[in-house]
Amino acid sequence: MRAEEMKAERGAQLIDRGLQLFVAACHESGVDVSKARPTSAEELKRNAYSDRYDEETDWL
Repeated sequence: MRAEEMKAERGAQLIDRGLQLFVAACHESGVDVSKARPTSAEELKRNAYSDRYDEETDWL
């Protein structure tokens, strides 16, 4: 049981660190964090494709 608790705690730490990096990147870029977060996995995919290929992805 202790191993599962350690694994869950490590996962939470990684998520927290990722959020910190995201906020720092938004701040450095001048992006409003509240508007930068995608609302779903699909939106995240569309944004990533759009950023990579510099085109709209309504069809995705």
